[in-house]
Amino acid sequence: MESLKLKITLPIAAQKLYTAWLNSKQHTAFSGGEAIISNKLNETFTAWDGYITGKNLELVPYKKIVQSWRTAELP
Repeated sequence: MESLKLKITLPIAAQKLYTAWLNSKQHTAFSGGEAIISNKLNETFTAWDGYITGKNLELVPYKKIVQSWRTAELP
């Protein structure tokens, strides 16, 4: 199985980004599609109105978020 690793730098405070990424209401607001997400390890989530599903694999508060992602187009 192939994997993709993505690393980017954004002009936002780490705490603000971490909190927004793992909060359903805030994630929905910045992405424009409904997100149902948790800030708990091993919890599953959906984003972009269910187009994306995944799981929180590693969470280091305000430093690191590792998630598995799958789109509705993948078998």
